[in-house]
Amino acid sequence: GLWDMVAAGSRPGTSLDAAIQLHAASDVAALAGTLPRLRALAFNGGKAAALGAKAMAGSGYALLPLPSSSPALTWPLARKQAAWMRLAEFLR
Repeated sequence: GLWDMVAAGSRPGTSLDAAIQLHAASDVAALAGTLPRLRALAFNGGKAAALGAKAMAGSGYALLPLPSSSPALTWPLARKQAAWMRLAEFLR
């Protein structure tokens, strides 16, 4: 499933996640605690990865920072796809 790491915040003048200010992080630790078969958490983009790493440090879950799926990240699709394929081992 999908869960947004930012519960609330502001992005004055832009839609880029890097511009999020005054954010409140979602309680991903509480969510993870309700999912006994969960082995990994993947984070879509740098802001989510930073918030997730802070919230889940020492949790025992595999934490996977992934490149943003946003078109603002202008990596070639093949490069993004290769990074996101790291999830495959956790989907078995």
